[in-house]
Amino acid sequence: MKQTMTAKQMANDLMNDSNANWSREGAEAMAEYLLQLDEDCGVDSEWDVVAVRCEYFEAANALEAYADMGGLKHGEQCSEEQARDILEWNTTVIEVGKTGRVIVANY
Repeated sequence: MKQTMTAKQMANDLMNDSNANWSREGAEAMAEYLLQLDEDCGVDSEWDVVAVRCEYFEAANALEAYADMGGLKHGEQCSEEQARDILEWNTTVIEVGKTGRVIVANY
């Protein structure tokens, strides 16, 4: 049996994943992104909250995400704008509303 998930149901699943650290706004942005991706690609993906947790993570900003991914070496300096540019060049970056937070696909 196939069930169609709404963005709200997906966001709730993400928020209930005790092994992840989504903000409410981040979970909603992630759900909307995935639904739009399915629509753009013309597919119906299977919902897998664990796969989403493993493939994406939320950070306070692009600089934090870049540093978490090992992008900054000891003592290296980088601006928020430079970090965002590098991330966008290498992976998917999803803005979380106007919070400054970002969701990044692991690469």
